[in-house]
Amino acid sequence: MRPKTGRPLVSSLIGQQEVVIKPLDSLTGSRGSLVSGATVRDDGGVSLIVDVRHVVQLAAKMTN
Repeated sequence: MRPKTGRPLVSSLIGQQEVVIKPLDSLTGSRGSLVSGATVRDDGGVSLIVDVRHVVQLAAKMTN
C-alpha cells in the first residue's frame, strides 16, 4: 500500500487477458471476502480474483 493514499502499489504487470469472472458469493453464499470471484485461464488453471476495493478498505481500517 502506498503511504498516506491507501492505494495499492503495483510494481509490474505480467500481461493482459480478457476473462469471465464467476462471483464466489453465488457459490458459497459468503460476502465480505477478500476474494470476489474466480476464472478459468486459457491453460485450464483457476485464478482467484482479489476484491481490491475490499482490500483497500480493510487496510484503511487497520491503519486508523
